[in-house]
Amino acid sequence: MHKKKLQKIALLDATPLQSDYLLSVYGTFKLSFDKLPLPAQTFLQLCSFIHHDGISEDIFQQAAEYEPKDFPKQEDLAEPLEFLKQFLHSTNSEWNPIKFIGVTNVLVQYSLIDCQPGAQVITFSIHPLVHEWCRTTVQAGASTELCMHKLIGMSLHYFTSFPSPQFFPHVDALLFERLDGSKRQPHVLDMSFASGFLELYDQETKWIEGVELGTFMLPRASFLPQSEYRRFQKCLARLHNDRGQPEKARELQESVLSWTMGLRGVNHSETLSIMSALALTYRDLGRFKEAEELQLKVIEITQKSIGDTHADFLPMLANLAITYHEQGRYKEAERLQSGILNRAQELLGEDHPNTLRAMTTLAWTYRDLRKFKEAESLQIRSLEKYKRIMGPDHPATLKSMATLAGTYLELRKCDEAEELYSTVLEKRLEILGEDHPDTLTTMSNLSATYLCQKRLTEAEELQVKALAKIQSSLGKEHPHALNAMGKLAHIYRDQGKMREAEILATDLLSKSQKTLGPDHVHTRAATELLHQLLIAKGSLYLARGWHEQLLSLRTRALGAEHHLTKESAGDLAKTIWEMEGSQLSS
Repeated sequence: MHKKKLQKIALLDATPLQSDYLLSVYGTFKLSFDKLPLPAQTFLQLCSFIHHDGISEDIFQQAAEYEPKDFPKQEDLAEPLEFLKQFLHSTNSEWNPIKFIGVTNVLVQYSLIDCQPGAQVITFSIHPLVHEWCRTTVQAGASTELCMHKLIGMSLHYFTSFPSPQFFPHVDALLFERLDGSKRQPHVLDMSFASGFLELYDQETKWIEGVELGTFMLPRASFLPQSEYRRFQKCLARLHNDRGQPEKARELQESVLSWTMGLRGVNHSETLSIMSALALTYRDLGRFKEAEELQLKVIEITQKSIGDTHADFLPMLANLAITYHEQGRYKEAERLQSGILNRAQELLGEDHPNTLRAMTTLAWTYRDLRKFKEAESLQIRSLEKYKRIMGPDHPATLKSMATLAGTYLELRKCDEAEELYSTVLEKRLEILGEDHPDTLTTMSNLSATYLCQKRLTEAEELQVKALAKIQSSLGKEHPHALNAMGKLAHIYRDQGKMREAEILATDLLSKSQKTLGPDHVHTRAATELLHQLLIAKGSLYLARGWHEQLLSLRTRALGAEHHLTKESAGDLAKTIWEMEGSQLSS
C-alpha cells in the first residue's frame, strides 16, 4: 500500500500527468490547500478516505457523541476524539454546528468542496480530482486514514439504528481499496469496530462484500478481546447464512456456542440465543434432527425460566413449527402453529406483528396441506391487517401480498397471482432497487405466473434475467438461486426443451446436495424434478435409480409412513412395472 502511494505521489509531482493542464489544476489545489487553516486541512484530508459525495455533518456529530466502552478504550480513540473536540461547545461538550459550518465554509470559499442543501440534511461533495489529490498527497497518510477508520466506526452506533442511504458508501469506500478497473480488495487498518462494520453490510444486504470483508478480517479478529471476537464470529456467521453458505456459518456458530456455554452456562440467555441461531443453520443444512433437538432444548430451558405464557416464548415455538414444516411434517406444524396463533391473539392482540406472522406461517402450512381455502382466507385477512397497520408499501405488507400470490398460483388462479406479484415487484423496484434479493425473488415468482398463463417466452426471458442477477449478487449456490434454477428448468420442460431442462435440473440437484444436504426439502424437490424429466425422456433405468434415491431420502428424513414417502414408493413401483412392461414388449 505504501509503495503504491509513493508511486501516485511521484506521478502527481514529477511527470507530465497526461497534460500540462492537469499539472496546473493540481498546482491550484495545492495553493488553495496551503492557505487553509489546519482544521480545514485535516477535515479535507480525512474526507479523502471516504466517498467523495454525500458527506454529511451527521457523520462527525454522531462520532463526537460516541461513548467509549470497554472496547475500544478511550485512549485508543485519542486522535479522532481530539479532532472532534474542536466542534464541541466549550461549556458543555455538546455538538456545536456553528463551529462545523465555520470549517466547511472555508473549504467552500476555496472551491475545494461543494455544498448541497437537502430537505433534511446538508451534504458536501468533493470533486473527484480534489479527492484523489488529497488522498495521495496527504502527509502522515496512514495516520490520517487510521483516524478516519476510527471516526467512521464511532458513528456506526447511530447509523445502524437509523440507516441513511448516504452513510454506507463512505464505509464501503473506506474498507475496500480500488485496484485496476472495477476490481477491489479489502483494506482495513483498524479492527476496533470490525463487528459493527459487518452488521452494517448485513443490514444493507451487501452479503457478498460482507463475507469477503469478514473473511479477510477473521485472522486478525482472533486477537481481539474474546467477547468481541465471539461477537465478530456471530456477525460473520449471519452474513454466511444470508449469503447462502450455512456450512460456513455452522463452523463459526458452533465455536461461539462452545465458548459461551463454557463461560455463561447452558441456561444463560446469550447461550440460548446462539443455540437458537445454530438450530436455524442446522435446518438450512437439512440437518433437521439436530435442529429439532436444539430447539426443544431451548424451549424446555426457556419454559422453566419465563413460562410458556410469556410473549417471548412464542417465536421459539414458531421456529420449531417451521422445522416440522420443512420436513414435511405438516400436521405437527399445523397443530403447533394453530396453538401459537391462538396464544398470540390472547397475549398480544389481533394486530401485533407476532400475531400477524403466526397467521402467515399457519396459512403457509395450510397451503402445503392443500387446504387452499383456509390458506387463502387467512392470508387475505392478514394482508388486510398489514395494509391497515403497516401501510401498503411496508416490507411486511409486500411479503404478505407475495405469500397470497403464491397461494393463488397453487390454485391456478394465474391472473390473480400475476396481479399481486406485479404490484409487489413494482413496489420493491421502487423501494429496494432492482438488485435487492427480495426484488429478484419476486421477479422469479412473477416468471412462474407467466408459466402458469402459458406465456412461455416471457416466462423464460424474465426467469433467465432473475437467475443471472441472483447468481451475480448472491452466488450460484444460494437457496434463492437454486429456487430460480428449478423454475427455469420447469419452463424449459414446458417449452419442450428437454435437454436444457435435464442439464439444468442435474446441476440443480448437484448444487442442492452440496449446499443444503441430501435431506433438505429443496434437494428432494430437485430430485423429483429430475425424475419427471427422465421419465418423460423414457430413461426408465435412470428414473428407477433416481426414484430409489428419493425414496431413501424421504424414508430417512420423513419416516416410512409419511405420505410423501409412500408417494415415492408408489412412483418407484410404477417405474419398475413400466420397465418390466417394456422388456416384455421387446
